[in-house]
Amino acid sequence: PPPPPPPPPPVFFLKNTTQYEMLWSLVGSEMCIRDRYSDPEFIGDGTRILYAKRKHKSNNNVGTKDLFTMDLDGKNVVQISDAPELEKFTMPRMSPNNDEILYVKENDGVYLLKYPNEKVGTLVLDVTDKVIPETSQFYRNIRWSPDGDKAILWEKDGSVYNLYLYESGQLRLLQIGGRYADWISNEEVMFRHEPSNAMLRKKISLLSGDDPSPLINDSSHPSYGLPWMQLQPRQ
Repeated sequence: PPPPPPPPPPVFFLKNTTQYEMLWSLVGSEMCIRDRYSDPEFIGDGTRILYAKRKHKSNNNVGTKDLFTMDLDGKNVVQISDAPELEKFTMPRMSPNNDEILYVKENDGVYLLKYPNEKVGTLVLDVTDKVIPETSQFYRNIRWSPDGDKAILWEKDGSVYNLYLYESGQLRLLQIGGRYADWISNEEVMFRHEPSNAMLRKKISLLSGDDPSPLINDSSHPSYGLPWMQLQPRQ
């Protein structure tokens, strides 16, 4: 008998601004498998990609979401996490030292995974409280400092945004009203301040109640006093 026809090629389409979906139609089956890819970033020397992938049956929303790496051409895929039961791991961010990954467990909080030895990370708390970073379609949340010792992230608690600092295995509130944050140096960050609708800067050694400073202090600068701007560094 003639060999069976090959399966149809995968179809890629943009689901939203941060996620792609790859769909295989299984001939003669009532079930389709969807692999949803999200949160990609280049890691190491730029020859690998870190991302999250979710797999579930098409007739429900049941399934897991794990963390993977692959080459730029899609080969040499390696699953680096093992989400138990139906848990979903998202927003993976590799440290510049390539030895730690901060990620979010859906509807639960921030976790730290020791790479490549661990498959499930450890919950990171703000004293005793869990923090769930906001998913942003236009700006990458969770950013490591250049030296890889610290990270910043923001959450949305009701109508209030809170900017947190991760350091030494713990989260600490850095600024109420802050989001869209990035590092200026290993010791200072910049962010949008919602109450003032401005871009501000703050030393991470300061407490949450200490006042930040304007991003641009020079009154002669053409951007001095202008409303906030969203700065998206190259990824």
